[in-house]
Amino acid sequence: MEKLIITMEATCDMPSYILDKYDLRVIDMEFMIDGEVKSTKTDTVVSSQLYSKMKKGSKTSTSQINSELYEEFFLTQLQEDCDILHIAFSSGLSGTGATAREVADRLNRNNEHKIYVVDSLCACSGQGLLAMLARDYSKDASSMAEVVEYVENTKLKIAHEFTVDNLKYLANGGRVKGSTAFIGNLLSIKPVMHVDDIGHLVPVGKVISRRKSLQAIVDSVLEHIDPSSSYCFISHADCVGDANYVYDSIISHTQLKPIICDLGPVIGSHSGPGTIAIFYLASSR
Repeated sequence: MEKLIITMEATCDMPSYILDKYDLRVIDMEFMIDGEVKSTKTDTVVSSQLYSKMKKGSKTSTSQINSELYEEFFLTQLQEDCDILHIAFSSGLSGTGATAREVADRLNRNNEHKIYVVDSLCACSGQGLLAMLARDYSKDASSMAEVVEYVENTKLKIAHEFTVDNLKYLANGGRVKGSTAFIGNLLSIKPVMHVDDIGHLVPVGKVISRRKSLQAIVDSVLEHIDPSSSYCFISHADCVGDANYVYDSIISHTQLKPIICDLGPVIGSHSGPGTIAIFYLASSR
């Protein structure tokens, strides 16, 4: 089909070379470290020293994208005279996608080219993976409706497997109770989590020791991966050694060649250092 613009929020955590290769456009987001405002446009987890500061006790937070920023972003893309497919961050984790849809509906009344917003029900590199698949599919698609239908039918096959090293960061964001985090850390309990079919981050198990939690998410990949899949992302929050362990486990049992990347500052502000996540195409979540 004719040229299609695909956009996402900065929560997609895609390496810049992937964004360039697949021509994926990203709207920047803000995060705060001890009240100082940072932007994903200019600040990364490395340049901001996010994870080292979190380890030292810094307070972190994020903010949603407002309608004015979405409007400015979409209008800039519409100048290229193409339809836009916006693959939005999971509605189960943020209200940003709802704002994007409201702005798109308003702009669509006065523009020949349209903005189509899909709630990805995905996070991090899962959101980015869905956009990559959409780009691949669009090359042979005959219409935007066909691409949108493909994305809607595929999004619940994007599996997300997570574990964290310290529960206190999830407790700070209200994902787990403070008492649960305290006891869990005391007993070295590591949660195994995934993103469910309504886009929420939910626990699916717990194990004792970091290594067992890493093996648990690897085992889930081996059990559920779509054999036709060729994409896989391993995102880590300042724990590249653990990411390499997961990488070696995946390539020794599959034909995949995972891409290791940093977990970005928006998601990382909530999950904290030591987070490991795998994103891949599965038979189902």
